[in-house]
Amino acid sequence: QCRYWRTQEVLQAKKGKLSMEDLVLLSMDHANGPGPNSVCRHGTDFHEEVSLSAMVMGLNSQDPEKARFGICLGKPCHAWRDPEGHLFGDMSWSGTDFPQGLVDGTVFKRFYQEEPRS
Repeated sequence: QCRYWRTQEVLQAKKGKLSMEDLVLLSMDHANGPGPNSVCRHGTDFHEEVSLSAMVMGLNSQDPEKARFGICLGKPCHAWRDPEGHLFGDMSWSGTDFPQGLVDGTVFKRFYQEEPRS
């Protein structure tokens, strides 16, 4: 419930001017945490639910083919901050050139940790 109220607070504050960057920041949000009550959920107890990844989408109502997306693997607060932890693209992208670390799981394994590994 805390996550819902926090997302509503952030989204209402940006009403009419919400960007993809705002959504990335929201997925990394640690208000009320980090922990089970924050948008980006994680903690030291393995029984807690955790944020495993995030995807954001920037729609373009005038030209849908120019819609953009972003995907991060692992805890959003870590993966969005490192160029190797995420990927941005648009609807013209074929998706055939995924970075190897996204395909083989090394990116997820690196950014899923409480403290990212090098």
